Amino acid sequence: TKEVLSKRFKDLDESVHLAVFTKKGENDEFNQITQLFVKELSLISEKITVDFHTIGDDTAKKYNITRSPTIIIQPEKYHIWYIGAPFGEEGRSFIDAVLMVSQNDSRLSQASQKRLAELKEKRHVMVFVTLSCPYCPGQVINGFKAAIERPDLISAECVDASEQMELSQQFNVGAVPHTVINEESISKGLEPEEKFIEELITLKEVEVEKSYDDHATEQQVEVDLIVVGAGPAGLTAGIYGARSG
Repeated sequence: TKEVLSKRFKDLDESVHLAVFTKKGENDEFNQITQLFVKELSLISEKITVDFHTIGDDTAKKYNITRSPTIIIQPEKYHIWYIGAPFGEEGRSFIDAVLMVSQNDSRLSQASQKRLAELKEKRHVMVFVTLSCPYCPGQVINGFKAAIERPDLISAECVDASEQMELSQQFNVGAVPHTVINEESISKGLEPEEKFIEELITLKEVEVEKSYDDHATEQQVEVDLIVVGAGPAGLTAGIYGARSG
């Protein structure tokens, strides 16, 4: 893993500052592994700097951080937060976020950049995830891309729903990813970038027309197994089906 990350971190441009906030007695297991994780990252690349804080200290009060653990990335320039430990599937989004911040590159399409330039009001994005959700990192990155493109108006947070049950209940989080913008639940599921940006601006769920291959409904195929759904049960069924040939 260190070898892979060392190669990826060669693409870092500017130094990236990570600040970790924890509180003893609140998610202690996640606190410890989060602190160890970011410390390891700083040892892999000298361009990653880390400092540690206790919730309640002056720095936590400055950024209004109350939940443990919380990691903030380049707080001097952006509002990009992980509320909860960035592990499992979210490890991918965390590393991508570090790279995007270092390169000052939102990676948004030109169309999305142009649309986002029209935004005049502040937006606060919260994407609720679980660490085993394969679709969640994509939606988290949607939020982070927007926060990097318009740091003057957009803040984005990835929230581990299982670690932050009280916050999850507040927004009736069931399926993930669950996206909340300006305290309003906007969407559930991974969205195309264009759809996310439009909802970010309008604060309304946007319907996208689906296009189908003209011949898709006419084609008939014979298969051994059909798995409907890609949740934990569907993925497990796929695994057992593959094992069974």
